[in-house]
Amino acid sequence: MTHPIRSVKLNQLGVSSIPNQDTKVGEGEVLKRVKRSTIKCLEKKGVSISEIARLTDHTRKTVRRVLQEPTDKEYERSNMESKVDKFYKEDIKRWIRRSALLKKIFR
Repeated sequence: MTHPIRSVKLNQLGVSSIPNQDTKVGEGEVLKRVKRSTIKCLEKKGVSISEIARLTDHTRKTVRRVLQEPTDKEYERSNMESKVDKFYKEDIKRWIRRSALLKKIFR
């Protein structure tokens, strides 16, 4: 739920309220395009980073990062290998190949 004072302040600045603010700061949410564009719009209107952070319920660090990134940035999953990969990667590949062969045989 959007705080009533934030809604009034955003409306005074000519920006509609930000949807879906149920997620709290620090829960690792990925900022959607609407939120990114709202933050950028507020910055263009001369609102300080601290005030934007207060209005959008994000940290100043997050607001600064959003202002440096493109609005249409897509979420990219990190390219981390599994802990299992170090020891069993070749075994897993072999098991998958063997399973595929067994499926062909029993068709």
